Amino acid sequence: MTTFRTTDDALKLYRLTPKFDEDANEYDVYCGVVVAASSETHARTIHPNTYSFWSLDTGWYTWEKDALGLPLRRVSDRRSQDHAAGEWVADPMSDLDVTFLGDAQPDLPAGIVLVSFAAG
Repeated sequence: MTTFRTTDDALKLYRLTPKFDEDANEYDVYCGVVVAASSETHARTIHPNTYSFWSLDTGWYTWEKDALGLPLRRVSDRRSQDHAAGEWVADPMSDLDVTFLGDAQPDLPAGIVLVSFAAG
């Protein structure tokens, strides 16, 4: 069954692009992402790799999964933080340019709509 949102709680579309250091190597990184989110702050917490998440308390974290791929527990360690930051940004609250694109279709779920990745 599809759940439709009212206009007041409709998701918005945002384009996120990293504020790259001009001297940095810009390959094997995400160049940008379009996401459906409830707010700009929510949009900033969505990592384009789909398995890293942002928390103001811990920074980037991932989920340890069981043999079926179901999440078991949250893992917030230096390795997951370095990997997530290395291919995206260290702090999405300050290291991203965010552009509001418009309202999402009512049946679009929150999350990633489109990703751009610069392979090296």
